[in-house]
Amino acid sequence: MHISASSTRTCLTFRKAIAIFGAFIAFILLLFLCLLGSPLRAQHISARKAPTDTDLVSQLTDLKSLEAILHITSSNSEVLAHIGPDFARNYAIHKLLLLYKAPDKLRLDGQSTAFGDAVLIYNGPYRFYAVPKLHLRKKEDLTDHPVQRQSLLEYVGLITPETLDFMQAHFVQTDDNQGHQLLVFDLHYIHHPNSTYYRIWLDPQTHLVVKREWYSADGKLKAAFCYLMPHQVAPSLWIPTHIQVRDADGNLAADTELEKIHVNEPLSDALFATGN
Repeated sequence: MHISASSTRTCLTFRKAIAIFGAFIAFILLLFLCLLGSPLRAQHISARKAPTDTDLVSQLTDLKSLEAILHITSSNSEVLAHIGPDFARNYAIHKLLLLYKAPDKLRLDGQSTAFGDAVLIYNGPYRFYAVPKLHLRKKEDLTDHPVQRQSLLEYVGLITPETLDFMQAHFVQTDDNQGHQLLVFDLHYIHHPNSTYYRIWLDPQTHLVVKREWYSADGKLKAAFCYLMPHQVAPSLWIPTHIQVRDADGNLAADTELEKIHVNEPLSDALFATGN
């Protein structure tokens, strides 16, 4: 079968675009929410979780909306490349506008000198991205590919109820951090037990994940993400203002600050439309 040069160029351009969006996806590396005030909603969550997940269910966020700037203040391309071949390229986008709306809607807007404006949207199991300068625009259904889904967990260390629609939690232990107890869970993708997974350290006082480790399918540590300097932005609601990414050897790969944080303000559903 003959493959034309133009088809090859199109394929390479498409792969480059996917790598760009790893910037949105890779950043680590949180999840979301639809308020648990409804008894029916709470009953639904409890029924689908194993008994060992009870403590995690109690830690789910009731955040309704979030707007923030993710500002990458420093990065080390060599260490990022050690984490993965696309990491250095991913962190080339130094500022991202993050929008979240419950339930399970996430949007990131960024701009780079080379590729111009770019947008990435998650709306439930659907993912949409567009890079106008590269004439790229695509919608995908990730129902059968949960490993490619993202949530508030990766970006701000919060876990929403909808995250438990595609990730299964297993309680590991409690850890003492300078006299402060943290809950440790492993998070695996449902129906994909042999894929990558997370280990999280969760602060039951703030309901924040303070550390997340990312493991390969064979159990090797790929990277660690620390969610630092939490700020109380509303009653019982804390958001980290500083995030660090380190490789498996502990070397600092990138620093990110969260700026201009606004919570529980109205956001239009139109911002999270994924197209036809």
